Amino acid sequence: MSPKILMPKLQHYVPQFILRNFTTGKGNQIFVFDKQEDVAFKTNIRNIASESAFYNFAINGYQFTIEPGLEKHETRAAEVFGKAIRERSLSSLGNEDRVTIATFIVIQIFRTSYFRDKIADMNKGLTERIMQYGFDPDKVKGHKLLDEKGVKDFSIKMLMKNSEHLIPHILDKKWLLYETRKSDPLFISDNPVAKQNRQDFGPFWGNLGLTVKGIEIYFPLSKTLSLAMLCQSHEETFHDTYKKAEFLRTVIPGFERKLPVDPEWLENLKRGFEEGVAIPMTAENVVNQNSLQVKWSSRFVFSSKEDFSLVREMISADPRYKSGMAIRIS
Repeated sequence: MSPKILMPKLQHYVPQFILRNFTTGKGNQIFVFDKQEDVAFKTNIRNIASESAFYNFAINGYQFTIEPGLEKHETRAAEVFGKAIRERSLSSLGNEDRVTIATFIVIQIFRTSYFRDKIADMNKGLTERIMQYGFDPDKVKGHKLLDEKGVKDFSIKMLMKNSEHLIPHILDKKWLLYETRKSDPLFISDNPVAKQNRQDFGPFWGNLGLTVKGIEIYFPLSKTLSLAMLCQSHEETFHDTYKKAEFLRTVIPGFERKLPVDPEWLENLKRGFEEGVAIPMTAENVVNQNSLQVKWSSRFVFSSKEDFSLVREMISADPRYKSGMAIRIS
């Protein structure tokens, strides 16, 4: 008889050490919004962003799991993130610390339920497209319609073999730390590594790849702190804008009052870029980053406050957000 896991352990695809930073009151309680059921509730963090045997797999009848390896990364990452949170700064992070964070971020991209859902969507979409062209999917070399087990096995394989190739692309970004008030907290979701790009490269080119010019990557660390990993072009653009503003201030009295942004915000951003200290967020910054958590979440959004009006507004405006950002086969 093949060995079996008799009591599969509940395995988290968003680590509890991160979720703990978004709790409310005592007892590790957190507010949850279920996008698919349109309902909010409060529960313990051990009950969310997890599934039984999520990282277990079988080879020739023998059961294996990658969870111990993930826990090892989490232990080290918790220490590094903890330091940044306590100091409200990235300035003391050494090269090894940054590699730890980059590794954690890349693994987090691959380890979620969202990632598996999108693998299934892409596989199904490609199968349908093959059939539309009049071919038998079973006879197309290299293609196979994946069942639930196939999707799971493929995602674990991707996590184990491919994630390390993306680490340099995270390290290459400019890292910033953003800070909001407890009264206006940040969301986190079941797929917390969120991306956006304000540059549009046309209908035939995507703009959300890790190496694409203009990419912005956000990961909420706590209810008040968020780590941003930005394309280097953002720093170049900021410094160019800052120099021009400084020059105009010297030649045009009162010019700062005519700026489209608060001069204090520019100074805070400058310190963030140059010193790594936390940049105070505007209300618009908080809404933007929280909206990204809603867009990229597979199903659940988490918060320290029971206010999910933003989630409901976004879903009402675009029902596609019920299941997260889609990947389409065109």
